Amino acid sequence: MIYNDLLKREAEGKPIQVGVSGAGWIGSGFVHQVAQMK
Repeated sequence: MIYNDLLKREAEGKPIQVGVSGAGWIGSGFVHQVAQMK
């Protein structure tokens, strides 16, 4: 499953990096929530 693949990438020190540009206040809340997920 994708979750297991993501855990493997994290363990290898190769997490997927994502950037958000021009998202404003709502976008910053979204980024905060995603950062708290595991």
